[in-house]
Amino acid sequence: GPDAGGSGFMNRAIASVLQTAGLPVARGGGSHLVSALATIINAQGGDCRTGAEVERVLVSGGHASGVRLVDGHTVTAGRAVLCNVTPPQLYDHLLADCAVPPAALAEGHRYRFGRAGMQIHYALSSPPRWDGDDRLSRTPVVHLTPGLDGVSRAVNEADRGLLPHTATIVCGQP
Repeated sequence: GPDAGGSGFMNRAIASVLQTAGLPVARGGGSHLVSALATIINAQGGDCRTGAEVERVLVSGGHASGVRLVDGHTVTAGRAVLCNVTPPQLYDHLLADCAVPPAALAEGHRYRFGRAGMQIHYALSSPPRWDGDDRLSRTPVVHLTPGLDGVSRAVNEADRGLLPHTATIVCGQP
């Protein structure tokens, strides 16, 4: 948040990256990025499926050997099983029937979630129109907030595990 020592540096770093490379967004939405990554993995001999819910990670000889899908199909792993889930989902659900080393299980249960964010991408027929200040239409990233104190308050609330009373909304635009 704004009260953190490195936050001023991060603003400059992010601004530099945005100025240099822009703000890339997958044409057609984030699902197209997922499809492209799956295509790359499958082209290299992997087996990446989208929209297939995993019921269990299968373990053989102390190593992940594949997954069982909720529809009953089994996918066998050649080298690795990659999961994009939280530690509780992995250890308490996907590996629930496995002998997970106690140290790994304890580490997973000690995991604490950080602050979260949510991103929504809109495909608009025209750029956003801002009332009150025409400079906003030329600004790549607009922060909708009650001010710096409001951002600080929201970060403080989130750090304490609370849903901020007033959210900070960040609008990136072309």
